[in-house]
Amino acid sequence: MTTSNTIISADPAGKGFTAATAIPDFPARSVEFSGSGHIGRKTALAIAILFCVGISIPGVFQYIYDVRVLGRWEFDDLLTHRPTAASLAQFEKDLTQQSRFDSWARHTFWKLHHGGIKSPNTNAIDVASDGFLFGDGEAKLFSGYGLTSPAPAPSATIMPAILDFNAQLRRRGIRLILLPIPLKVSIYPEKLAIDYLKSDGPPLPPGYTEWMARVRQSGIDVIDLTPALWSARDRSPDPLYWPTDTHWSQSGRAVGADVVAAYVRPLVATFPRCSFDVGTTRIDFEGDLAAALALGWGNAKYPRIRYECRQLTRGGKPFVAGNEAPILLLGDSFTAFFNNDGCGLADELMLRLHTEVQAIGVPQDPINRPRVFLAENPNCLTSKKVLIWEFAARYMWRNWDMVTLPQR
Repeated sequence: MTTSNTIISADPAGKGFTAATAIPDFPARSVEFSGSGHIGRKTALAIAILFCVGISIPGVFQYIYDVRVLGRWEFDDLLTHRPTAASLAQFEKDLTQQSRFDSWARHTFWKLHHGGIKSPNTNAIDVASDGFLFGDGEAKLFSGYGLTSPAPAPSATIMPAILDFNAQLRRRGIRLILLPIPLKVSIYPEKLAIDYLKSDGPPLPPGYTEWMARVRQSGIDVIDLTPALWSARDRSPDPLYWPTDTHWSQSGRAVGADVVAAYVRPLVATFPRCSFDVGTTRIDFEGDLAAALALGWGNAKYPRIRYECRQLTRGGKPFVAGNEAPILLLGDSFTAFFNNDGCGLADELMLRLHTEVQAIGVPQDPINRPRVFLAENPNCLTSKKVLIWEFAARYMWRNWDMVTLPQR
């Protein structure tokens, strides 16, 4: 039996109420979607369950990571402290940046989409995000042996070579300071592995920290630039390393020069002061990684590097300190980079220390050839009191030879 409802409406003529057409009750039926058929209650319930499970996966994923790795659930901060507008905004920002599920999903998509792009030449280049390129060797260092590994690993040759070189310099009255330049991937790891969290700190190759401790225990000075570069990377308006080059940018070089100058300044307080003029010059070059990736054909995707920087001059020419300088900066391409143009690392140090710094940069065989150059040109050491030995960290896994300097 079907019941019906009757709608009572007012009589527009003012004669009371009249009965309108009866409307029957609607029988129970499935939900209809215009133009797309209908689904039953069980299907709707299943969809709702799948939806709830889907939106809960990121939270569960993050909770497991927090408990296992961090030892605490970061959502506890919402309950243990009275929330404020600032703390909630910061929590939202941290949650966005530190979502492990988000990073995993993006990283997986990146790998599937790009398929691990490598350049066709033998010196492979890793193509990363945001226009960054990395030398393939940097990433491989993290899966190799450590810097403190015993022989026959090449790293076993590091400390004997350093200790021998230091002993030779001490006999000449020269103080040695080691200056390893951090890997580019140590400062910008999330460009290559986009699931890397900045909160995890800079990734260091195996044995790097132990090697630095061993150097200091041996009584040799070593400057660690990693903390300063890592701290400055988010404050700097420009990248600290050129995205398409293996070297640091002028911003990164300035950060490094600040740290080195602060470390060296007490040692050079009595050194002769030098005078020079400071102007500006324009630098224009192609990033070495972009050039390698393009195989010399040019690549419009990675534009040339152009910038304006300070230039040290004397007599209208770039100022290049000679053998009479009390400080020697010995190194590889990081030392040679635009040194003859009056705007290299040595020039940044002279701006800060106001004493002459001679630069000898040898890019070929960068671990051994600079010391060989000194052995062949001992006059470079005649006036030296401090020798800053710079080398890019990516070269540290090579064989370090003993190099004997001539007797004085």
